Formats: sequence, C-alpha cells, structure tokens
Amino acid sequence: MSIGRKFILTVFITGLVLVGEILFLFHHYIIPWQVDHIVEKARAIAYFLQETTPLLQDDEKQKLVANLNGKEPDLSYLLIMDKNAKALIHSDPDRVGMVFPDQGKLSSARDGKTVEQIYTRDENNPNSRYHGERTIDIVIPYFDASGNHTGAINVGLSLKRIDLLRDQYYTVIGLSALFLTLLFSFIIYKGRQDVIMPLKSLSVMARRLGNGDLNQLIKIDKNDEIGDLAQEFNTMAKKLNSLMNRLKDKEHQLKEYIDQLITLNAKIAPDGTLLMVNETAAQLMHLPSEQLVGRKLWETPWCSNSKARQWLEEAVQKAAAGETIHYETETPLGQTKPIMIDFSLKPVFNREQQVIYLVAEGRDITERKYMEQELTASNEELTATNEELVSIEEELRATNEELNHSHQQMNVIFESITDGFLSLDPRWKITYVNGEAEKLLLLHPQRVLDKNFWEVFPEVTDSLLHQQLEEVMEQQVPARFEYYYPLLNKWFAIHAYPSAGGVSIYFHDISDRKLAEEKIYFHNKYLASLHETALALMNRLDLDDLLEAILSRAGALLGTEHGWIYLVNNDKSRVVVRAGVGACKQTIGFAMKPGEGLAGKVWLSGQPMIVHDYYNWQGRSINFISTAIHSTLAVPLKSGQETIGIIGLGFVQNNRQLNDEDVTLLNGFAQLASIALENARLFKTAQQELSERTKVQELMRHQAHHDHLTDLPNRILFNQQLNHILSQADKNKEMLAVFFLDLDYFKVVNDTLGHDMGDQLLKGIAQRLSSVLYKEDIIARIGGDEFAIIVNNISARETAAVVAQKIIDSLKSPWILGSHEFHITTSIGIALYPADGQTVEILLKNADMAMYQAKDLGKNNYQFYEPNMKDRISQRLALEHSIRRGLEQGEFVIYYQPLLDLSTGKIVGIEALIRWNHPRKGLISPAEFIPVAEETGLIIPLGEWILRSACKRNKVWQDNGYPPMRMAVNLSARQFQQQKLVKKVARILEETGLDPRWLELEITESIAMKDVEFTSKMLFELQKMGITIAIDDFGTGYSSLSYLKRLPIDILKIDRSFIRDIISDPDDASIVKTIIILAHNLKMKVTAEGVETQEQLNYLRQQGCDEIQGYLFSKPLPGEEIEALLSSSSLYHKSFPSSNQNL
Repeated sequence: MSIGRKFILTVFITGLVLVGEILFLFHHYIIPWQVDHIVEKARAIAYFLQETTPLLQDDEKQKLVANLNGKEPDLSYLLIMDKNAKALIHSDPDRVGMVFPDQGKLSSARDGKTVEQIYTRDENNPNSRYHGERTIDIVIPYFDASGNHTGAINVGLSLKRIDLLRDQYYTVIGLSALFLTLLFSFIIYKGRQDVIMPLKSLSVMARRLGNGDLNQLIKIDKNDEIGDLAQEFNTMAKKLNSLMNRLKDKEHQLKEYIDQLITLNAKIAPDGTLLMVNETAAQLMHLPSEQLVGRKLWETPWCSNSKARQWLEEAVQKAAAGETIHYETETPLGQTKPIMIDFSLKPVFNREQQVIYLVAEGRDITERKYMEQELTASNEELTATNEELVSIEEELRATNEELNHSHQQMNVIFESITDGFLSLDPRWKITYVNGEAEKLLLLHPQRVLDKNFWEVFPEVTDSLLHQQLEEVMEQQVPARFEYYYPLLNKWFAIHAYPSAGGVSIYFHDISDRKLAEEKIYFHNKYLASLHETALALMNRLDLDDLLEAILSRAGALLGTEHGWIYLVNNDKSRVVVRAGVGACKQTIGFAMKPGEGLAGKVWLSGQPMIVHDYYNWQGRSINFISTAIHSTLAVPLKSGQETIGIIGLGFVQNNRQLNDEDVTLLNGFAQLASIALENARLFKTAQQELSERTKVQELMRHQAHHDHLTDLPNRILFNQQLNHILSQADKNKEMLAVFFLDLDYFKVVNDTLGHDMGDQLLKGIAQRLSSVLYKEDIIARIGGDEFAIIVNNISARETAAVVAQKIIDSLKSPWILGSHEFHITTSIGIALYPADGQTVEILLKNADMAMYQAKDLGKNNYQFYEPNMKDRISQRLALEHSIRRGLEQGEFVIYYQPLLDLSTGKIVGIEALIRWNHPRKGLISPAEFIPVAEETGLIIPLGEWILRSACKRNKVWQDNGYPPMRMAVNLSARQFQQQKLVKKVARILEETGLDPRWLELEITESIAMKDVEFTSKMLFELQKMGITIAIDDFGTGYSSLSYLKRLPIDILKIDRSFIRDIISDPDDASIVKTIIILAHNLKMKVTAEGVETQEQLNYLRQQGCDEIQGYLFSKPLPGEEIEALLSSSSLYHKSFPSSNQNL
C-alpha cells in the first residue's frame, strides 16, 4: 500500500477514533457525572434533614418533607424511620407508620455509627412514585436534638432525567460524525499536497543515492521535517563521497609506493592477457597503462625478439598450469643500454585450487649484475695470479735445490705478493709466515714458527678450514674455499696446495666483498618482503587479522618470533597492546601512558628507539616484565604526522646487536603497515556507517508499525494485516470477526496510581490477550486503552461469542502491580465479515459502535454490531459540528444581567451569560449546548472568548464614564482544570487593560469539591491577583460545609431554586436564612439569584442578604441595552428608599 493510501486510511481511522472518544467520554464521564450529581443531591437532602429536623415538631418535619418532595422533581420518596424501620415521617403521608424491613435501612437505623449506605433500587421499588424507573436510594443515621441515635433518614431520587439526557447526546454524536467527515476530507487533500508528494520525490532521490549516485543531491526546499530529512540525506551522501575519495587517495599512495619498489607488477589472465600493470613498467615500455591492459604479455615491448616471445608464451602456459616460473633476462627497455630483470610468474588459486589469475613481478637487477661481473673479473684475475703462483711453485719444486740456494730470493718473492702465505710441514708445524699473513692474522713470526698450526689456531678445529686442509694433506689435492674467521670477524678466500714439504696456504681478505654481497642479499630480501607485505596487507580489512599479519612479516624481516603492536586509544590517553606474538603474546591488553616504558617514550617522541639490555634498562615500565627479551627495537606507526601506534620487536639472543640498518628496515616496513592500518580504519568506518544506517532504517520501520509500549502491531500495521486477511477470506469464502476492546475504568487506575502503573497494566493486558488467543489471531493496540483483534476463520457467530467471553473472563482476574491490587474489565464490540462489512474501515467502525453499545449496557460485556446503532451517533455529531461552526462564524453572543447592592440599590456587578444566536433556530439556551462543548473540549476556546469579551466590555464601559463594577464570568469544570488557567486569566486582563479587582470568577460547588487541594491552590493564586471568587448555585452541590472555610471564597450565590418559594415555603426561607448567617460568619458576601417578586426582595433585605440578581430588576440583556440601563437614574425607585435610587 502506498504512503498516500496509508495517509488517507490513517486520517479516516483518526476520525473514527474521535467519534469513539466522544462516545467514550459520554459513557465514562457525562453519564457518571450526572449520576454522581443525583447521588450528591440525595446525600445533601439527607444531611440537610439530619441537621434541621431534630429541633422541629413532627408536623413541621412532615411539612418540611412534603415541601422538599414538591420542589425536587427528581425526588421519589423521603422518610424518617425509627430503629425498627418504622416510618415516622414520609413524603407520602399515607405511608407514615409503615415498616420498611430493608436490611440496609435496619442496619443504619440500629447502628449508632455515622455511615452512609447507597442503594440503586430496581424497577419494582415499592417506595418509588416513578414506577418502572431507576432510583438512587440513600440511608443515613438520624439523631434527635440531644444527639441520641433514634433511627435513620431514607432519601430516593429518580434517574429518569439522566436517561432522557443520554438519548439527546446520541443525536448530537451523529451530527458530529458528519462534520468530521468533511473536516478529514480537507485534511487528506492538504496532506497529499504538503506531505505525500514531497515524500515521493524524496523516495526517488533516495533510490538514486542507494544505487551509488553520490553526486545526485535531493532538491526539496521545505522548512519542515521532510526538508530536514532531505538535508540529512544530502549530508550523508557528501560524507560517503568524501570517504570514497579518501580511500581512492590512499589506494593511489599505496600504488605509487609499490611502483617505486617494483619495476614490473602486473596481474595476468591465465591466457596471458594483461589485466593490470603498474605505472613504472608502463613508463619503461613508453605506453600508458590503459593501452597495455588487454594485450597479451608477449605482445608488449617487454619482449625483444621472437625467441623471448616463444619462451614467455611457454612460461605463461606453465604458470597457468600451477607452476611458479622464475628466471633472469635482459630487456631492451633501458634509456641508454639494456637492463637486467629478475622475473617471476606466480599463479593465484581459488578455494578449489583452480588458477584464477597470474602475478608477474620484475625487479631491476642491473646494478647487482654489474657488481657480480666486476667481482667475477676480480676473481678471475686472482685465479690467474694463483695459477701463476702454482706454476712458480711447481718450478720451485722441480728446482728445489736452486730454491734452497736462493732462499733469500724466495722470501722476497713471498713477501712481495699481496696474499697472505703460510707453509706447513706434514706434522702441521708452521714453517713460514709472510708479512701479509702477519698483518691479516695479527701474528708474530717468532711466536708461531715451528708451532703446531692447530695449537696456534685452536678455534678452527673441527671447522671447514680443518676439514679442507686435512683433505689437501691426505689426498694431495688442491682446495679453494672461503672461510669466516670469527675471532677476527673476517672472511678469507683460501687456496691450499699440497707440496713435498707439507701444505702451502695462500689467502686474502674478502670481507668487503662478502659485506657487499650480504647487503645486496638483505636489500633484495627486504624489497621482496615489502612487496609480499604490500600484497598481503592490501586486502586485509579486519583489524585483528591485519595486526597479526604485520607482526608476522615484521618478525620474518628482522629474524625474530617476538613482537607487539600498541595502538592509541580513542581518547588518546593510553597506548594499548592490541597484538603480540612469541614471548610478547601475554602482554595483549597492557596499557601505557605517554612517556611510560619503551612504547610510551616512542609515542611521546615520535622517533624509533633501541634498547640493547631491556631487562636492566632503567626506562622499562615496572608493570611490564618479560625475562625472555634481551634487546628490543620500537618504531612509531604514523598517519600523516600523528602517531597512531607503535610496533616493536624483541630478540632473545645475547649476540644480536641492533643497529641503524635494523631501524631503517623496520621504519620502512612501519610506513607500509601504517597505510594498511589507515586503509582498514577507513573501510571499517564506512562499513559502520552503512550498518548503522541499515539498523536505523529497520528500527524506524518497526516503530512505524508497532506500539512502543506493548510492541503489539499499531493501527497502521493492523489495518494492513486486516486488509490482507480480508482478501484471503474473500477467496476462500471464510468468515472472520473483528473485535474492538475498550478497558473499563482504566482512566481511574491511570489517574490514581500514575502513568507508570498504567503502562505496566497495558503491558500485562497485552500478555493476557496473547495467552488467550491463537497464534494466527492478530492483536493490536490502536489507542490509549483500546485494542483491536482479528479472529480468523470462525465457523459461526457463536464462535466469536466464545472467544469474547474468554477475553472478558481472563481480564477479570485481579491485577497486582507493586503493592496495589485492583480489577479491570473490558467492553467488546464485534463486527463479522462479510455480514457486517467487507472493508477495513466499515468493519472497524461497526465494531467500534458495537463496543459503545456494550458500554451503554453496563460495561464488562460484549455486543455484536446491529445496523440501528448508527442513528444514535449522528445527532450528537451534528450538534458538535454546529458548535464548531458557530465559533468560527461568530454566532455566539454575550448577554448581561445586573447584580444590585441591597443596601444602596446600586448596580455593583454584571454577570456575563453566553447565548447561541443560531441562524435557523434563533437563541439557544446554554443548557442545550454547554454540556456538549464541555465534553468535546470546545468549552476551552468558547470560555476564553467569553472571558476576553466580558473583560473588554467592562473596560469600555469604564472608559466611557460608567461607574466601575465587577464583571462576573462562570468557569466550567474543564476550564478550571487547566494547569495554565491563572496565566491565561492574567494575559487576558493585561490585553484588555481591566483591573483584576473588577473581575469576578464563579465556579459551582461541585467543581470546588471535586479536588479540594487543587481547588484551594488555584483559587488562592487567582485571589492573590485581586480577582473576586464566587461559588455559584450554592446549595445544589450538597457538599460538606466544613470545606468552605478552607477555600478563599468571597461570595456565595444562593441558587434560584431556594429563592423561588421563599415566601410560601418556610423550609426554603429557613435554608436561605441559614446560608446568609453561615456566609456572614465566614466573612463572605451573599448574592441571591432568581429574585422575581417584591416579597422575595423584602425578605432577603430583612435577612441581611448583600446582593440580588433576577427578573424583578432585569432579565439578561445585550450589551447595548445594558448601557441604557446603566444610564437610567430612576430605575426601581419603588423597591428602594428614595435616597438610594441611583442605580
């Protein structure tokens, strides 16, 4: 399903939820509130009788009860009974004397404790005068004037008016549903323009980025979340592009480094085709590497003739068969002369040991060859010289007698040759040593002549020299060999010849040549090692694997099996051993600070360092002990100028002397290792970013389709699943059920125990539902305490009923959260497919309506959808829609009714009263629309408009010269519960410029008593501003009078129901008198509402009432007419003394 369709679906479902919420609020708040109001009224009547009747005679009591019965339309019965439940006083005089043996009443009549017992009577209540109606029944103890417990008071009130109000609400809900349909159609249109189309553009661009087009940026210029998301995509593309460029730079640097080390480096297909060639070789062949790639190796300038071409073709065939080819050849690629190349061709195998490509390497060995040729020429000259000497020796041997006579001449000859010379007799005695031999061997002739050769040179016993000389002596054959004399650390080229007198030995020092050869050997080995290391490290991207490879190859380069690598940690406070081999393997995880130990000093200085005697070195860290290591060498690993680690090698041989050449070798190797480490780090960074991006996308997808608290599917996923299941059910001709669950009294738990406990409860409910249903059934949380369930493949309507009952039974079990134990029930609505709907929207809507029917029937039950349920909602929704339209089009107006001071007759205040000037119905009473506005929340903007308009009007009157007076404004329950009410009132006063002392705010007694602590805090803050606080409709809330002294109240307004019969009904007169006395004792003023006759006015003046309000003086009037009233100077002159006619 596209996101556009999801959006449309979401908007329509939201509308359904709003309608459901309206029904929910009606059933959970309005009706319970009305019932509570009736209960409070019954309780207040009972306590009023308890307080007032003990001092009255029985006939006065009977008269008072009869009057209350006549005035209160909801009153079913009212009686006072003795401890035997016998009626002493009854609202029906004919029932006086009757006994009412109800156990609750008898309990209250006989028990001396002050308790209240509330009963809901059934339809057959014998005491009810409204037969067939529900009745609230309250029983409290009764005491005589002396405080003795003598019986009980029983009050019963009818619920008929509440049932009528409920039917009216259903009509309003229906009208509101029509309004929501039009509203959400507009939202869908706007959502498509502002959200869905930009998201489609974002999806196309994101797909391009995913395909690697990092240069394509997203062009969406919006200052909202979609625009921010587009910018984040662009930033991510730029970062990835930057990382890729850096990787290419590092790869280029590594390639240049290898090009400098190797003359030819090429990757070749098994058929001889060049796949890759380095720049050095391409430059030698005077062709770009791009033109060489694709040619056969033997078709390049590398081959100088047909013979070389044929040989190279055969070499490629052998290598392709798995053989490694190595040879030295001459190529015509040099600028002035041919160059010599050490060429190798190695096969690379896959896991199946099949050759996948060949690696060709060629090193320039021209200088080495020239050196070898020079050394060969020197050896040949020496050989020729030696041969001449041999010839001379043979002549000397042939003419032995002549030589004996010319001994002096022979000595001269031996002394003049450049080689050292020794002669030995058959018994190994030294018979002659020439001067060169003395210099080379540091000998003194007098100390060695006639001495045994093996005694003079005991260190050569059992050596190569010993073996060769014995063969010459025994076999009488000459020998040529090279020998290293460790005592002098020199190499000698030795020629030994047999003679009649023993053995003649010629030797000369070849140490310089051997050192040159050794350097050439180690240089070639170093180059080969670097090349192999580059190839080995280039494809290693795992850090641990790479570190082990670096240590292994570094140890092989310098001839040791012991080594370690430190890496700098993230906060650059420590270097930590990440890899170790040999004796250093146990140090993995060891850490050092800057300047501590060998690694810390190299890190701090950035320079290589050698320690020849590590165990006794004073700079060694006391925590780092390795008795096996004798000498160590450490060099830094760098990224640019920054040291990122240290590589060190340890040597256990006492005779291994580390020198600058070792430092050079390891330092060059460390440079290559640093590049490989940086390459691995960049690759890991890129992989981590891609991995994190994937995880975030997966998490976002999950969160978009699941409830964050219970992890159940949310409304979006539930609708998708239901849509899929419906298509399958249609194909298979199956029946299924959609359940809509709403928890009963969940708000009470949430408000009482807190939201954390509420969240735990929701999780537990999700678990219980999952345990009751089958795996193929689907559960979703689609609202605060609302769940939806799909029961698949049911056989009949009864199957759904069984499942619903199982759910109800499972949730009935007690819940224990922390130290709290309580019960929760649920109301379930059921819609069946295909009978009750064939689309997701219709099934959910019908299940929702059925759920509200279950609520109406007392909760804790299930109901199947019936078609006639729709009509109950339409009227309610229509009224809500009309109120919203009225707010938008300014259909509401304010009427004003004056309040007069009884002592002066002056107007001291005006009450602002809302009216609805409906375009078709005319003026509508607040009683018709205020309850709906309160329930839907529309009372908030409506109440704020009333308050602002009234304050503004009062300020205008004052500016026009009228005397200052209080403007009384009523606050509804929902308005008063706002946390920011005080700030709102202060802002309106500031905007209108009205002094706070000219504003009076009125709340009902029921609102004040709902939460006394909250009420007290709120009223104190308002009164602190200078605002007057009044309790409206006092006497109808039936709350305990003890709370009055706790609240900051300035005025009590007596309800009109007590004023109406104040002249004809002594009880009403007594009640009014008592309220006035009570208010004055508490230092409050009293305002009487609904004064309509002169007699009422006179009585109120006699009792000391402070202010009055009613039709006797003025009905509520528009603002313009009130101004005329304020201008009158002769109004109500009959009602007040002539001195106080100024109104």
